[in-house]
Amino acid sequence: MGNGYQLDLLSRVLSALSLLSLASSFASAQSIARPNVPANELVKRAVQKEVSAVENDSDFWRYHLRKETASGSQIRDMVETKQGIVARTISINDQPLTSEQRAHDDQRLANLVANPEEQHKKQREQAEEANRVLALIRALPDALLFSYDGDEKMHGRNAVRLNFKPNPKFSPTSRETYVYKGTNGFLWIDDASERIVKLDATLVNNVNIGWGGILGHINKGGHFILEQSMPAPGKWKLSTLVLEATGKLLIFKSISLKQRQFGTDYRPVPPTLDIAQAVAILKKQ
Repeated sequence: MGNGYQLDLLSRVLSALSLLSLASSFASAQSIARPNVPANELVKRAVQKEVSAVENDSDFWRYHLRKETASGSQIRDMVETKQGIVARTISINDQPLTSEQRAHDDQRLANLVANPEEQHKKQREQAEEANRVLALIRALPDALLFSYDGDEKMHGRNAVRLNFKPNPKFSPTSRETYVYKGTNGFLWIDDASERIVKLDATLVNNVNIGWGGILGHINKGGHFILEQSMPAPGKWKLSTLVLEATGKLLIFKSISLKQRQFGTDYRPVPPTLDIAQAVAILKKQ
């Protein structure tokens, strides 16, 4: 699929450290016994909870997503359904949509409602992406070596801060997990719930992607930030995602990626919503 596929591949590679759209499940309030728990074991426990939250997701949300790239910014009103996430554009470059832009965006939603095949395609794509993310989450305790680095307040709650570096014994199992081989940074885990609060990582080495770099590489200096917040007791949702990197894919395509996403104003919605109902809710406002 040409450059679009290559950009999607790089996005997935860079999202290796993104635990993207981690849904909620009520976590144990047991405090972490840090002196008795090896750092990598603590990360393994936190990862198990994140994976369980995704696999047993039963909560659905409406929220605003602000996305900033080199070409500008966009704010979208998002609604989660069992058939996939539906989005309606609110503003472009912090300006309300023109009448022509609004008509085009609403027609896109109308086409989605009227086309079951497109709905199924969206659902398949999101399920495939969720499976890729789950594989990346599961790899964290094996791909990186963690050590305790202190305690810190995060969103008014106690968190354990860990630092990490690549595990030289780790063998990537997919193109996406190659990014772990050159990454140093910090991970914050909520003390009471053992959920991942924040990840801040930097590529300290160039990372080759597949067969000695034949598929491409990402330059050192790339920066990744992921942060979760708790919009309701025991419910964790993605609040910040920053991806910044340069590199080259398939020799020919130079890439410069600079993307920032912020999720805000999370509100629960009924789990029974279908896509048509979600679109109707979005168009009311």
